[in-house]
Amino acid sequence: MYELRVLNGLHEGAALPLSGERWQLGNAADSDLQLNDGGIKASHALLSRSAEGWMLTPMEGTVCHRHGERLSAQQLWQPGEIFAVGGVWLTLAAADDEWDNRPPPPLPVTSPDEPAPTLREPIGGMQSKPAPAARRSLLARILPRWAQIFTLSSLMLLTFTIFSWVLQPGIAQQNSDEEPQIKPAITNSNELRSVVEQDLRERELYNKVQLASTPQGITLTGDLQENQLPIVSRMVDSIRGDYQLKVALTNQTKVREAVLPFHIVQITAGPHANIVTEDGQRLFVGDERNGLRLTGITADSTDLNAWFAQRHSSLSQLSAVSAYGRITGISGILLESSLPQARIGDLCLISRSGDTEVMAEVVGFNPRHTLLSALGPLDGIAQGARVTPLFQPHSISVSDSLFGSVLDGFGRAIDEDSLSAFALASETPDARGVLGDAPPPTDRPRIDTPLPTGIRSIDGVLTIGVGQRVGVFAGAGCGKTTLLAEMARNTPCDAIVFGLIGERGRELREFLDHELDAELRSRTVLVCSTSDRSSMERARAAFTATAIAEAFRNKGKNVLLIIDSLTRFARAQREIGLALGEPPGRGGLPPSVYTLLPGLLERAGKTSRGSITALYSVLIEQDSMNDPVADEVRSLIDGHIVLTRRLAERGHYPAVDVLASLSRTMSNVVPREHIAEASTLRQMMSAYQQVEMLIRLGEYQPGNDPMTDAAVQSQSAINAFLRQANHAPSDFTDTRQQLQEQVALEQVLTLLLPIRRRRLRRSESEQRQHEQQLRHCQEAVEQGERQLAEQKIGYLQLRNDFVPRHAGVTQPLNDLRETLDVEKSTRAGVIQHIQQIHQLHEEVQQQQARLTAAQSAVQRCQREIEKMDRSFGSSLTRPRSRITSRRTHRKRQPLAHRARRRASDRQKLSRDEKEFSDLLSDDEPAPVMPILSLNLFDGSLGGTEQPQQASEPQASALQAMLESHLVQGIEQQESLPARFSLLLPDLGEVVAQITPASGDGLDIALGFSAHAWDKVRGFEQDGQGALSGRLGKKVRLRFKRREAV
Repeated sequence: MYELRVLNGLHEGAALPLSGERWQLGNAADSDLQLNDGGIKASHALLSRSAEGWMLTPMEGTVCHRHGERLSAQQLWQPGEIFAVGGVWLTLAAADDEWDNRPPPPLPVTSPDEPAPTLREPIGGMQSKPAPAARRSLLARILPRWAQIFTLSSLMLLTFTIFSWVLQPGIAQQNSDEEPQIKPAITNSNELRSVVEQDLRERELYNKVQLASTPQGITLTGDLQENQLPIVSRMVDSIRGDYQLKVALTNQTKVREAVLPFHIVQITAGPHANIVTEDGQRLFVGDERNGLRLTGITADSTDLNAWFAQRHSSLSQLSAVSAYGRITGISGILLESSLPQARIGDLCLISRSGDTEVMAEVVGFNPRHTLLSALGPLDGIAQGARVTPLFQPHSISVSDSLFGSVLDGFGRAIDEDSLSAFALASETPDARGVLGDAPPPTDRPRIDTPLPTGIRSIDGVLTIGVGQRVGVFAGAGCGKTTLLAEMARNTPCDAIVFGLIGERGRELREFLDHELDAELRSRTVLVCSTSDRSSMERARAAFTATAIAEAFRNKGKNVLLIIDSLTRFARAQREIGLALGEPPGRGGLPPSVYTLLPGLLERAGKTSRGSITALYSVLIEQDSMNDPVADEVRSLIDGHIVLTRRLAERGHYPAVDVLASLSRTMSNVVPREHIAEASTLRQMMSAYQQVEMLIRLGEYQPGNDPMTDAAVQSQSAINAFLRQANHAPSDFTDTRQQLQEQVALEQVLTLLLPIRRRRLRRSESEQRQHEQQLRHCQEAVEQGERQLAEQKIGYLQLRNDFVPRHAGVTQPLNDLRETLDVEKSTRAGVIQHIQQIHQLHEEVQQQQARLTAAQSAVQRCQREIEKMDRSFGSSLTRPRSRITSRRTHRKRQPLAHRARRRASDRQKLSRDEKEFSDLLSDDEPAPVMPILSLNLFDGSLGGTEQPQQASEPQASALQAMLESHLVQGIEQQESLPARFSLLLPDLGEVVAQITPASGDGLDIALGFSAHAWDKVRGFEQDGQGALSGRLGKKVRLRFKRREAV
C-alpha cells in the first residue's frame, strides 16, 4: 500500500493513503489531498495510477521536479521521487517505508509572473512566503502581451495537431483491442461492509462514519465537516462503479453543525459587558474558554457565536493529520512499539504483509516502548510495521438483531449469517465499553424469585434465584457442558449469552448443531474463542459475553449468562501476565488473574432494570476442590454445583454431588417447607454416605439408628429422584411433589423404627436377665469345684493319717458325688433357661454369638468337673505307703495274725483297684457322649426333643432307656475301642467302655454310681440279650459299681 506524504508547509507530516485510481491535489474542499498553503490552486494537480505506473498531471497550478524543472504535461512518476506542488514538497512512498528526515531542497523558481494570492492564516498554522518573481525572458521583454499570447496559442495548436496525427492510429488500435472489463460482484452485506470499511480507513474517515447493516444493504451515517462530504460521495460513487452491487449502499452523512462547547445563560452589555455560562463562570471581553476568546459584546448579541462559526469554517478547510508509530520488537505474545500518547485499553491497527491489518490493544508501558497485545495472529508483522492508534477502547454495539449470531472473542461475526457487535464509541452512539465497572451495591435488589432449570437435583435441593451467580465445578468429562446446555434449554429467560472459552472447534460445531435448537438460538448470542486463538482473544471473550449480557439487562431483560470456562480464562490471562513480567503466585497465576476475576464476576447479578443469572463452569484439576482457581471462584459467587467423577462413572447423570453443593440464596427464594424437605433429604444422603462402606463390606447392622435405616431403605428411590435424562425437563411443581414423597417415606420409616427399637430393648433386657441367671449357675459350679477341691484335700489328709481299709473314705466320696449330681440337676434348669434365650435369639440376631459362647462355657465347665472326678478317683489307684497306726501298735495281737490281716486287705484293695482301673483311668479321659450333647442342647438349638423328667421309673422303662441310649452311643462311635459317658435321668452318669470281642462280638462294660446301682441290678442278663438283638452282634454285657475307696 502506498501513500502520498507532505514534507513541508502547513501540513508537514500528513499522509494520504492511496486507494483507488485518481487523486486530486489542491485547496478545494472536494480535493483528496487538501493543501491550504499559499500558491496552491483549487485543482492544482492530478495523481493517477494505471497499468504503466503512477502518472502525475499538472492542472491549474505548477508542478516541478527536484531540480526545478517544470512539468508541462502528464508524466510517468516513480515512487520515492519528490515533486513540488506550488510551494509544498510531496513524495510518493510505500506505507511501510521510513520517512526521510532530510530537509527538502529549496523551492524552485518556477512560479508564474504574478504571485498566487494567499489564504488567511489558519489556526495553528504558518503562512508560506510567496515565491520570488522569475526573471523575464527576452521574448517577454520585446513583444507586447497580446503578441505573446497569440504566439503561444499558435505554438500550442500546432503541437496538438502534430501529436493527434501521430497518436491517432495507435489509439484506434488500442481501443479496438480493449475488451469490456467484468466488474466483481458483491452479493451480501458483510462483503460490502468490508469494502466500505477499507475505503474509509484509507481516507481516514473510519472513526467518523458509522455503518448500519440492514437486510437490504449498508447505510452510511455520521456528522462530517463540509470538505469531508464530497470525499464520502466520491467514495460511494467509486464503489458503485467498481463493483456490481447486489445490495444497496446508501449515503446519509451530513454536515456537522457549528455549536459552542458550552451554554450561555446570561448576556450583559455595556461598559462591563460579560456573559455567564451554565456552570456559573463569568466571561468578560478578552477572556478565553475552551480555546475560544471573547472579542466583544453588542447590545443585542455577542460576537462569540459569529466568531466561532467563522473559526469553525476555517477549521473545516483543514484535512486531518494522522499520527502513528512503528513496531520496534516482538517479545513473546507482546509487541513493542514507539506509539506516542497511548493509553491502557486503546485499540490500534498494525499493518501486515498483503495490505492487511491486525488490531491490537495497549496493555502496558516501559520507559522506552509501548506494549501491545495483538487481537489476532502475528503472522506478517514486520520490523517497523506501521501502528495507527484509534484512541478508543474496545466497544460493542448490542441490539435485538444480534440474536442468533456467532461472534469471536472481540464481538466480530464468524459466519456470514451473523451480525458483528464490534464497534467504536465514536462511530455508534449506543456503543458500550467491553471493560466496564460493576453496578454499585446500592443498585442491587434482593434475590427473591426462584429460577426453574428443569433439573430435579438443582430445583429440589439447590434452588437457584433470578440474578444469582453459580459456579459449576467439575473435572474433564463429567458432563458440565451438557448440563449447562440442558439448563439453558429449560430456563425461562429473555436472552441467553454463551461464552465458550478455549473449547475445541469440533465441540463448537457439535454444540451449535445438537445443543441449540431453532427456538433456543432465536434468543441466544454465542461468543466463542477456541483453543487455537490468541490468549488476548480468549481472555477478552469472557468480558465481551458479559458486556453483551449487560446491554440486554439495561434494556429490562432477564438474561442467562453461561461462561465455559473460567479456568481457561485464568490460563489465558496467566499467559498475558507472565509476558508482561508479573511474578507468578499461587498455582503459577499472576496477580492480574486475582484482580480480573472479581471485576468479571461482580458485573453479573440483579439490578433495578433487569437481571443477569450467571453460570460459570470451573475445570478443576485432579478432581480436587483445592485448585487455586476453584477456591478463588467459590469465594466470590453465590453458590456452587459440584459434579463428581465417582457418580459419572456409575452412569448417574447429571453427576451432581448434592452434599458437596450449595445455593446461598435458596432460603430467600423458596418457602420454609421446601427448605425443610431439602434438609431432610440431605440428612438421609449424609447418613447413607457414612455407612456406605460398611454396607459394601457386609458389616452393617440395622436397628442402631432410625435415620440411617431409613436412608438405607430409601437410597434407591433417592437415586431415581436425582437421576434425569437429557431433553427430559422436570416441571418445578412436579419436582417439589416428588421431593415431598421422598420425605414422606422417610417419615413413615421413622415412625415404624421406634417400635422395633422398643422390642429390641425389651429383648435385650430379657437377655441380660438370663445372662445373670447363667452367671449364678456358673458361680454355683465354681463353688462346687471349690468344695470338691476341699474334699480332695481332706481326703488326702485322712489317707495320710489313717486308713482303716477304705470304707471310711467311700461315704464322703459318695456324698461328694451326690453333690455333683445335684449340681448337674441344677444345670438341667440352666438348659431350660438357655432354651428360652434361644427363643429370644430368633428376634434379636445380635445375641447369637453371646449365647453360643455361654453354651460353650457350660460344656467346658462340665468337662472340667468330669475330669476332676476322674482325677480324684484315679488317685485311689496310686501305690499306698506303709501306714502305721499308734492304735494298732497298742493292740497286743500276735504278729502272724496282723500279717495275715494286712495281706488280706492288700489283696482286696488290689482287686478293687483293678476293677476300677478299666473304668476310671487317668491315662485317657473319658470323652463326653454325643447323646449327652443331644439331650442337653438340641432343644435349645431348635430341636423338639425335651429331657425326660421321670421320678422312679419302672425297671422296664429304665432298661429300655438305657438300651436305647447305649445303642445310639455305639452307633455314633467311629472306631473301637471307645470310651464315653451317658447322663441319664434317675441314673446319673453312666460310664461305658466298648471293646471288640472274638468274632464279630462286642464287650461292653458299664460303670454306675452307688445311688444307681440298686436300680440297675438284674438288667445285666436281659440287657445283654436285648442289645445283641438290636445290634445284630454277640454282646457281652458287664455291670460295675463305682465306689469310692
